[in-house]
Formats: sequence, structure tokens, C-alpha cells
Amino acid sequence: MKIPVTASARARARWLLTAVLCSSVLACTEQVATSPIDARARPLIGTTWRVLTIEGAAPALALDSAQYLRIVAQNRRTLSATARVACNSIFANVDTISARIRFDGIGASRVWCGDALNALEEQFVRGLAEVEYFVVLGDTLWLYDGGRRERLRFTAR
Repeated sequence: MKIPVTASARARARWLLTAVLCSSVLACTEQVATSPIDARARPLIGTTWRVLTIEGAAPALALDSAQYLRIVAQNRRTLSATARVACNSIFANVDTISARIRFDGIGASRVWCGDALNALEEQFVRGLAEVEYFVVLGDTLWLYDGGRRERLRFTAR
């Protein structure tokens, strides 16, 4: 049995389909700007990330391969981060949902590394404290503040 469809019903169906497609395209466009998802991307959790930039610029001092950030799952609900930038260990609690990330309870060991290295560590910790978004594409992790300014950038090692 064929159900008759009026011209106005077809117009409403076309309008609804167009609205759904447009909203899907807009959602995808927004997701590209903020999404941590990339088919080739390293996983955020469990990857050791080597520091490339701090506060949007390469560190003034050369950093060797021992400088890193690593986010690990403590259990099914708790994430934590460990990092090393100069001669101190840095640690934090991590909350992440979709492309949002927060580092809370940031602490560090208190070894004197010299003025330049201690200043670099302070800059790194300040950057972590201001981070609100992340993006992982391939082997690169970007951390952004609430104004979408790059605070830290890493590469997988």
C-alpha cells in the first residue's frame, strides 16, 4: 500500500534533513578545532610526551630527552600526571572530558637547579596551571589556555 505524501510534507522533510546536515557539518567543524581525536594520534594517556615549547616558544635552554610529561590512569576514574623539566619532578591530578583538560593540585620537588632552570620549571608549572584544552594530532600534543592560546607543546617519544 502506497502512502500519499503531500508537497508540504516533502518540503518539511527536506527542511528537516537540511537542518540536520547543516548542524552536523557545524558540529564537525567545531570538533576539528578542539578535538583530541585523530586516527593516527598517540593516546593522551600513557604516552610519554617530550617538551617542545613552553608558553608558545621553544625553551631558551636546550632540553634533553629526560624532559617529559606523562599522564597515567591511577584507576578507572583517576588520572595523574608526572613531569620533569629541569632537575625537579612535577606531579598533578588530571581531569579530562572530550577536548577539555585541567591540571589540579600541582606540586614539585624542591631541588635548586640554578636560576635559569628553576625559572624554566616555574614557567612550565604556570603553563600547566592555565591549561584548559588539548589537541593530539599524530605525534604532537598541544595544551591551550581558556583563551585558546598555546601554553605547552609536546612530541611523543
